Order: sequence, then structure tokens, then C-alpha cells
Amino acid sequence: MMAIFGCMAAVSQVYGQGKEKVAIKADILENGRSDGKRFQKLIGSAVFKFQNTPRTIYCDSAYYFRREGKMECYGNVRVIEDTITITSDQLIYDSENRQALFRGDVVYNDSDIALYTDNLDYNTLSGSANYFEGGKIIDEENTLTSERGTYSTGGVYMYFEESVVLESPDYTLYSDNLTYNTVNKQAKTESYTRIVRNDGSILESEDGGTYYTQRKKSTFEKGAIKTEKYFLTGDNFFFDNLYEVYTVTGDVYMQAYKDDIIITGDEAKYWENKKIRKVYGNPVMKKRVKEDTMYLRADTLIFMTIDSMDYLLAYNKVRIYKTNM
Repeated sequence: MMAIFGCMAAVSQVYGQGKEKVAIKADILENGRSDGKRFQKLIGSAVFKFQNTPRTIYCDSAYYFRREGKMECYGNVRVIEDTITITSDQLIYDSENRQALFRGDVVYNDSDIALYTDNLDYNTLSGSANYFEGGKIIDEENTLTSERGTYSTGGVYMYFEESVVLESPDYTLYSDNLTYNTVNKQAKTESYTRIVRNDGSILESEDGGTYYTQRKKSTFEKGAIKTEKYFLTGDNFFFDNLYEVYTVTGDVYMQAYKDDIIITGDEAKYWENKKIRKVYGNPVMKKRVKEDTMYLRADTLIFMTIDSMDYLLAYNKVRIYKTNM
């Protein structure tokens, strides 16, 4: 049975486990016992003011188990500590291990980063925050959603897993995992990754890659690019989106849909603003001609687009042949 002893407009100072001193305040403060555990019930404008840390908890009502150092907060929960503000429908806080469990409509704000989720576990000692069953993080330029995530406050890295989607001004990234550096804005994936650019082109990578969002540069391995005009694969991709220069190395394969042309080589480079593509390292072009195949070899193959017209230039040791020549 629960015994309740009430008093009005109460203010009390108590000591939780782990040397956390807490001052509590509410419109109504009641004392009670449940299952052998003493508690204090805070009703109306409840406040927990921590004396040894700059942390304050506000809520509509709460239960405080002083001996166990635990708080159960309900309704319009708001936690403020330094630059961090967290709001939710419910909070269970364990003072002994410094673990805070936020549930329901959770919003976490830290400087220029905001996190939205329904389930957030936050450790006030280590500063780590973990969400599950879906979450969304927004900074000045990017929006990231995933099923699970870990964020170290005061640290550098965020870790995300399952159905990861990163939306930036220039592209949208899809993967099953992603590590995000909040300082240098670097995103890294280590599994199958798909990137859709605003121009409609698609990059796919078997092993993931690294994208430097501030420098607008990226690297990927075992990738493929698909556009309306061509399909390109290679072992290593290097993108400089600032200068619109893209380099592919290792087992390069490119297919131009319009002219049914296949080009292979060791390295390819594409200047997007100039519409120039070069293939180096034993390049070979193959083109179906009626029922035969024509081959073109040279040291360098250059493909150019001028006034909507496509041109092919071949340099040094040029050879053209087919089976019936």
C-alpha cells in the first residue's frame, strides 16, 4: 500500500547517490512509501536544481526516490545543462550512474545541432547520447535520419546505423551505417552506399567512402556512376565537387548509351564544367558496327561535348581495327 503525506508549496534540499546534491521545488510536495521505498511526490511546476553541476530539470510532476537517487519526471520535461537543452514527455533519471532515459517527443539541442526522436538515453557523466527506433539530426546545412544513433556531446563523432539517410544541399546519401564528424563535417560509410545528386546522377559504392562536406571532396572504392548518358565503374573514385573534377582509377569501364560505345582503361578524368573526359593507361574503345566490332587503341582518348555535339580525339600510337579489316 502507498501512504501519502502532503504539504503545500514545498522546497527541500536532498542528497542523491554519487555525491549529487539536489534542491527540489514544486507547488505541492508530498511524502509517501511504495514497496518499502520512500519517495517524495512533486506536483505542479516541479524543479530539480543540481548543486554540483549546472543542471536543472523542470517538469509538471515527478517522483523522487532520495535513497536510491532516482527521479521520475512527467509532462513538459525540460533539462538544461550548459549549452544542452533536452525536452520530452517523460524522464527517468538515475543519479547513481548518471543515466537519463527520455521518452516521447524528445528534442535535444546542443549548440547548432538538434536531435528529434522518441527514445533517447543520455549519460550526464560521459556526455554520450543514444537514440533508437528512429531519429533525425539537423545542423546548419545537413539533415540525417536513421534507426539508431550515438552522439558524444563535447566530443567529435556521431555514429548511425540502419536506414541512414543524409540530405545535404547537393546530394542525398543512403547507407546502413555512417560516422559523422561534427567538427570537420566529414561523413564516412563502410558498407554499400548510394548517393543521388541534384543533377540526377547516381553513385553506388560496394565498400562505402568518405565525404568532406565543407571541402566538397569525396573518395569511394569499388564504385559506379550512372547518368542519363553513360555508366562508369572503377576501383577508386575521387571527386572534387568544388572544381567539378572527377577521377577514377583501376579497372575503368565506361559505357556511352547513345552511341553504344564501351571504353576501358586504367584511369579516367572528367571535367564536368568543360564537358571533357579523358581515359589513360591502355585505353580501348569498342563500338558495334553492323554485325562487327570496331576497336580503337591509343595512349589517350578524349571525349568532348561542344554545342551539344560529341567529339572523340585519340592521341599517340593510334590504332583502329576490326575483324573484317
